[in-house]
Amino acid sequence: MMAASLAGMAQMLDTGLQRLASKGFVYFVLAVYSLSLLAKIVIGVLLLQVAQAVGQPVPLYLGDAQRSLLHLFLLSVCLAPWLETLLHQSLPLWLASRFTSRPLWPVLFSASVFGLLHYHRFLAAVVNAAVVGVFLAAAYWYRARHSKTGALLAVTAVHALHNSLAWLVTAAQRNGFAGIS
Repeated sequence: MMAASLAGMAQMLDTGLQRLASKGFVYFVLAVYSLSLLAKIVIGVLLLQVAQAVGQPVPLYLGDAQRSLLHLFLLSVCLAPWLETLLHQSLPLWLASRFTSRPLWPVLFSASVFGLLHYHRFLAAVVNAAVVGVFLAAAYWYRARHSKTGALLAVTAVHALHNSLAWLVTAAQRNGFAGIS
């Protein structure tokens, strides 16, 4: 009974992702970004709760304090999304798809690579990046079945939106905006 229920849920998710992948570019990018940002926030809050419950200090990532905001913008918003989409979604998904035509294991493999390569001195960054990596990999997997070039561009755009938000927070911190520390 439970296996049938899980199979039904997997089929509904697969159908929904196929439908989303066939939408227009802007709709697709904004939908994936919104869903992955929501998941990132929920995971962040849960990780914060766990850290506080076990009496661990909450790590604060200060980024690259020695780099200028322009340099960070060019690296994190312009260059990194392209390179990371190629290396963390396109290549791992291509490799994993050689062994299966189903998305689960390739998406989890890609998300694991993405998460592990985002280690910034604490485990929470890996978990958070891996969750976003699931969304990016699934978006790439399904979009690639509808448009060969559209997958790379769409996932790069979602990644750039995530990095833009992080860059804006960094800029606000450096400029002393109240409440952001």
